Amino acid sequence: MDVRAHRRILERAIDVSGAAWAGEARAELLRGSEDEDVYLIPLLGLRLRAVGFTHTQRPGSAHGEWGAPSALVMGRRRLAQAREAWRADRGRAAYLVGRVAHLLVDAGVPARTRGVWHMLGDPLEQWIEGRADAIREQALVEPPAAATLDALFESLSGLASRFPADTTRTPWGLLRFAAGRGLKLSEREVAEQARVLVPAAVAHVAGLLRLPQDWG
Repeated sequence: MDVRAHRRILERAIDVSGAAWAGEARAELLRGSEDEDVYLIPLLGLRLRAVGFTHTQRPGSAHGEWGAPSALVMGRRRLAQAREAWRADRGRAAYLVGRVAHLLVDAGVPARTRGVWHMLGDPLEQWIEGRADAIREQALVEPPAAATLDALFESLSGLASRFPADTTRTPWGLLRFAAGRGLKLSEREVAEQARVLVPAAVAHVAGLLRLPQDWG
């Protein structure tokens, strides 16, 4: 998803998670989530848009695009780093959890669970981005019973993978569609996906934010 949607989903998750530490570290969590979508160039201070090969989460797979690690594999690494930093630097730990939250939200996008490229923008992500402020008012759903990072990723990506992905968001996808192949989602279909997947993303990220409470 895009910047505003990620921010609103994480803000909503912080508010409903009941995790006091997350409220206190809101700024660090949000900064981490935002930075997961950029390449940070040391010394020069440049922030370049990341390609996102590691933001794919096919259920049960350890690979993203072009052999890159999956979102879950990267999430495990970030969370392990956060656990190491927890006692000495909670700001740093929260920043890293924010990056995990970003990866988890992306696991709730059907295109990212199916490895469908969307260089021209994914219709679902664009639809949510345009209505991101409404996320604050959306009805809550029960958080998953999952108590581990792996279970959270598999739960959300499994749900997202039940929905079709628009295959017309690349030049070659457009050519295939013109030839009578592929799938172009209607706005009604995109809206229905968002109705289910956005509250689910909030609930799963809230579950993520509850994990550190047992770190001591």
